[in-house]
Amino acid sequence: MTITVNHKRLQVPASHHEMSLIDYLREELELTGVKNSCGIGVCGACTVLADDRPVKACRLQVKD
Repeated sequence: MTITVNHKRLQVPASHHEMSLIDYLREELELTGVKNSCGIGVCGACTVLADDRPVKACRLQVKD
């Protein structure tokens, strides 16, 4: 799987396909500007753009 983060295309290893997007961004890419607050998608602190739409990263999984 390939994703684009901050205008850089990255290959996501298969071993990470079941991680939440917020965990992948924070733990693997060290992008700590993405905040994990409620963890259930209510507060919006983890909002990122995916396909030019705001989404809550704590609610998405990195997978095909």
